[in-house]
Amino acid sequence: MLFKENKGLKIEKEFVKNIIDFLTDKGWVKENLRIKYGDDIGYNFATGWGKLDGLDVLDTVIIPKYFYLDKYSDNENIMSLVPSLKELYKFDLVKIAEVNNISLDRLIVLFCILHEIGHNINSHKQVRAFKENKTFLKELDLRGEIRRSMWLSVGYSGNITDREAFDKASLDYRKMTLERIADRYAMKFMKLYGKELCAMANKIEYEVIAFV
Repeated sequence: MLFKENKGLKIEKEFVKNIIDFLTDKGWVKENLRIKYGDDIGYNFATGWGKLDGLDVLDTVIIPKYFYLDKYSDNENIMSLVPSLKELYKFDLVKIAEVNNISLDRLIVLFCILHEIGHNINSHKQVRAFKENKTFLKELDLRGEIRRSMWLSVGYSGNITDREAFDKASLDYRKMTLERIADRYAMKFMKLYGKELCAMANKIEYEVIAFV
């Protein structure tokens, strides 16, 4: 079973720290990265801004407290990375989950965290003043267009009303240059250290979620 009813995977900061420490020991992460929870129980994984030598950089991995399945679009946006990665890179998360004896939902959580770490690494590596990076500035508008397209494909209830438009927007999002870079970091980490990383992610526990 992929997800457990009324339960979510509880994502501990310590788990994320262990991943960052692991990749630091391997030489991938050069700068100190912070970890923080998002503002609500939502599903979003993201990165946050900080300062390094007075310049803007991505230095924070933002995580949800829980990852769980329901009928709404936010979750389906994350789940869409499974077919998108397979289509774009022939990177099959379902097969990887089977090989590493890990549930697909735990693997998705792991991949999302690795993806956000990839954003952080690229921010420091590509240019110190990342907000002045031409690719970043160009893709700000594109990101907005893709998100608007996604919102238009979702009804007021949060259900997807236009599946074709939603799936296209999800794929277009992963095609953006900076998202591709972050995905490639995550895929590289999985190829190099998949066994160790999956063993860490397999310790994520389910917890009953009290919905208000």
